[in-house]
Amino acid sequence: MTAAKTPLGPSALGTGNRGQAVKSTSMGMGMTHNMQKPHTARADSHMKSGTPSAKARSHMYGNTSTKAQINAAHAVSTPLPSKASTQKKGSTNRARPQQEKRQQSAREPISAKREERLRHDAKLNRDAEVAEAYIWARRRRARARLYAIIIVSFALIALSAYVIYKGVFIVKSISVELPDDGVSLYSASDIITAAGIAEGDGMFSFSSAKIKQAVITACPYISDVTIHRKYPDGIVISITEEKAVFYTVISGQYALVSPTFRVLEFIGGDDGAADAARAAEYVKNAGLIKLKLPRVTEAIAGRSIKLEASENNGEMEDIVRALLARVSKDDFVDRISVVGATDRFALYLVCDGKYRFELGSVDDLDVKMTLACEMLRDEIFATGNKGTLYLSDVTQPSVIIDNRINLD
Repeated sequence: MTAAKTPLGPSALGTGNRGQAVKSTSMGMGMTHNMQKPHTARADSHMKSGTPSAKARSHMYGNTSTKAQINAAHAVSTPLPSKASTQKKGSTNRARPQQEKRQQSAREPISAKREERLRHDAKLNRDAEVAEAYIWARRRRARARLYAIIIVSFALIALSAYVIYKGVFIVKSISVELPDDGVSLYSASDIITAAGIAEGDGMFSFSSAKIKQAVITACPYISDVTIHRKYPDGIVISITEEKAVFYTVISGQYALVSPTFRVLEFIGGDDGAADAARAAEYVKNAGLIKLKLPRVTEAIAGRSIKLEASENNGEMEDIVRALLARVSKDDFVDRISVVGATDRFALYLVCDGKYRFELGSVDDLDVKMTLACEMLRDEIFATGNKGTLYLSDVTQPSVIIDNRINLD
């Protein structure tokens, strides 16, 4: 019964085993004949014989030769897959779900690890923020403690200084040390008054520089002041005085000048000609050297003289200061009567009232003064003749004897 129900395709008919196919067909037709009546006797005879005719086969199965030709053409145009390719395709189809499953299982752990890493990073960030906040809090507390310590320290220092200033280092004695010869134009009380220090003042309540300037201004003959603190309560004032060596006439007054080019005192000129005559007599008797200068712009007792600046007299104050300092130290300073410094390139000296030393500039001043001292010892200057000594060129000094020269 099972073989009767299986249909036979055209491929079976197209093969070379046609007899087997016809036999199977006849068996099927016999079973069909048993189930239903034949339409014609001819068909019955064919069915009984088991060999259907070509027309019957065509009626039952269609045009078998045409289907066989189509199947043959299809077989030629489309080759059948090989067994190896069929097995490979089947294995690929079977492996694809497994591969997708493995990829899905691989993706799931990666996502889990990433989430775990993100959670770990977030925890680290939170921990870092907490640690940073803790560190900044500690720094703020440390800074606050440092500020508190500094403030307290300054307060303690200020309090200690105040206590020391008011209660410990208090001036109880003031003394004055006079120059080496023990002779001074000013008394100790004058100097202490000029310094402005009194008993009961703090040892550190005054400035030494300010005291020095105040004493020199009040006592112009004093050139230097030194303050010594003798702890715990003593002050010693040491002074250095200058003497007038030169003089110059400024606006009708005689200004007494020190070797450092400072004005020590003004005399004469207040009461007219008579006072000027007394001042001239005073400077003559004191043996002061006349100083000739360019125009004076400022002259204050206790300070250096200020000169008018010009093209030829730049730095003239320093030049005059150097000249006066060198002349005052020379051995024949008592023989010099005039120092001319009206031109920086034409400096000169007048010695013994009859010799004029042309020094030129201030360059090589020590050599020039040494040559002048040696030339004054020469016999030629033992007579009463006047002459001019040219020392501007120290390599070729020369002398000209001329009684008609103008010494001033």
